[in-house]
Amino acid sequence: MNQIAAVERSPEKAGVGGSIPSLATIFTAYRRTSLPFLSTFRSACITRASDMRSQKIQPASPTRAVRQSVRSEGKNSAGRESLRQRYRPDRVRMLFVGEAPPASGKFFYQQDSGLYRAVRDTFLIAFPLLPKKAFRAYFRSLGCYLVGLCGGWVDKRPDGPRRSACCAGEIHLARMIRELRPKVIVTFVRSIRSNVTRAQSQARWRGLHLELPYPGQWHRHRIEFRRRLVPLLRKTLGAPHLCPRSRRAIDGHSFPPKL
Repeated sequence: MNQIAAVERSPEKAGVGGSIPSLATIFTAYRRTSLPFLSTFRSACITRASDMRSQKIQPASPTRAVRQSVRSEGKNSAGRESLRQRYRPDRVRMLFVGEAPPASGKFFYQQDSGLYRAVRDTFLIAFPLLPKKAFRAYFRSLGCYLVGLCGGWVDKRPDGPRRSACCAGEIHLARMIRELRPKVIVTFVRSIRSNVTRAQSQARWRGLHLELPYPGQWHRHRIEFRRRLVPLLRKTLGAPHLCPRSRRAIDGHSFPPKL
């Protein structure tokens, strides 16, 4: 370091005619003074690496995290499908098709999603006597069933993988349409209309297909959702008097409700 200071104080000795010292001169002086530091730093790195090996410190494995995430998603997906099957009607009259359960973990049949609330509230407009707390069971008793085009969440995926997942889901949806033979199919997301249409063609299904906007944050979409779905519910499922006449318990609630 003293050599560098000397060069800075006496530039005329380092260059020609008092010019600024050359880079080679400065680098040579710095290299000579830095050798002890570099040697110390190298020794510290070797010591730290030895300590990590002795303590068996392993860096986090992204692959392991991904595997854990996939296993967790698989368990959640299996649980959702099991719950969905519990509310599958013996005879499906109206098949509702969404894109997929959201990445948040919320789910229509868990009664905690925005879609669940939108559908329930629309049914309540169509059938005012419907018991709000037993909507899942009533939904099933009317022959209504909701499925997803994709098996897992896609709402957080890039556009390309998202479209690919929707295309891959067409085969499963066609198989389900062929098995259930619903009278009416209602699509909740307009972006999947072509996927649902192709699945219908594969299943050789003929019937009424209603395409609705997703009743999310946009007010005009929620208004259109209700305006177009309410008449279809009343036409397809009948008037409110279709509630079971006998007072039987469903999910702990009796039908029809006491007035």
